Amino acid sequence: MSRRQLLIGGSLATAAMLVALSTTRRPANPFVRLETVGMVPKSYFDDHVSIYGFVERVMDGDTIRIRHVPGYSFTGQTPEPLNKRGISDETLLIRLYGVDCPEVAKNKSQTSQPFAETAKEFTRNLVYHRMVQVTFLRRDR
Repeated sequence: MSRRQLLIGGSLATAAMLVALSTTRRPANPFVRLETVGMVPKSYFDDHVSIYGFVERVMDGDTIRIRHVPGYSFTGQTPEPLNKRGISDETLLIRLYGVDCPEVAKNKSQTSQPFAETAKEFTRNLVYHRMVQVTFLRRDR
């Protein structure tokens, strides 16, 4: 699989992403695993630090969950997918920066917005179960 460079901004709940066209900064310690966005130091946003992550879930057209893979730039080894439920305490919730897609229904009592499933499928075809480079831009609201 080819690496995909993506600029990402994070928050305690979500983060943001954009295709990277420039050079990026490395984390202070590239071997420390960030399990949630809450673990991301403020300096990573201030310095626009980049990390690598494996896309575990596509939530909708503009939101994904990644598992941080420390040391990937040195090893190049892609991890196996997590084949279980309840991965929120092991993954970073990422919002695509500059992208606004219709929302997918969160439960069966709701209905998805028009074209939400199409947007989700588009994003899924691009990044699902692939490595991405994430650059922290800003914390989302």
